[in-house]
Amino acid sequence: MADWDGIRREPIWDPLIRSLWPRLVRFREGLVPLPLVPETAWIIDEAVRRYILFFLTKGQETKIEIPTANRPGS
Repeated sequence: MADWDGIRREPIWDPLIRSLWPRLVRFREGLVPLPLVPETAWIIDEAVRRYILFFLTKGQETKIEIPTANRPGS
């Protein structure tokens, strides 16, 4: 999609994520059978998600309104 939109590639992050992401997934999948890992991984993922959301919204509330009018077939 970024190519379609003409967004330039990031010279550092693109190759880094491309090489590290599969390793991270394999590492995490290897840990799942251990006790308490799924719960701990969920807590860490949720903390990171909330931090990213806070950072991107600059601490402001974000409301997503789903329209209910003008829907075909409704």
